[in-house]
Amino acid sequence: MVLKFIILGIIILIFIIYELYFKEYFHVKKIFWSLKKFLSTRDTLILKIIPDVKDKKASKKIINLIEERRINFNSSYNNAIKSDVKLNSELINFYKKIDEERPNEVVLQVFAKIISMEKDLKNIRNKYTLAVEKYNESLIKHKFMCLKVIRMKPLDTYKVMK
Repeated sequence: MVLKFIILGIIILIFIIYELYFKEYFHVKKIFWSLKKFLSTRDTLILKIIPDVKDKKASKKIINLIEERRINFNSSYNNAIKSDVKLNSELINFYKKIDEERPNEVVLQVFAKIISMEKDLKNIRNKYTLAVEKYNESLIKHKFMCLKVIRMKPLDTYKVMK
């Protein structure tokens, strides 16, 4: 009987610690992973249309930035966001070049899908930014425990990077 109360107390303590200190972090992590998967899909579509683009210098630059983004998404959250912003700014110019070239019908269909995904990515990036802001506020609320004891670190948002 006493053992049941001890186990129940431990479970309640773990739940309280999760709610106070880790809930926002796991929410950020969940959105980050969905962002990562979405970006990988978009990058795959971009790589499909790159051979049809006439400007090989711009194509090579995009390929390098995609590879850099993939590497940085495995290193840290802040590096991932920085590389995504860098790639996204180059993709704006790249999309304009594709639009000016008047490519074939297949490339136009893939390009339309990419543009559709970019709109969805904008929403996911906004969700990520909101989640990171809540996470950073949580760090401020619980400074001693989160920053000193657990050693959590604040994260960058897309708003900071732009």
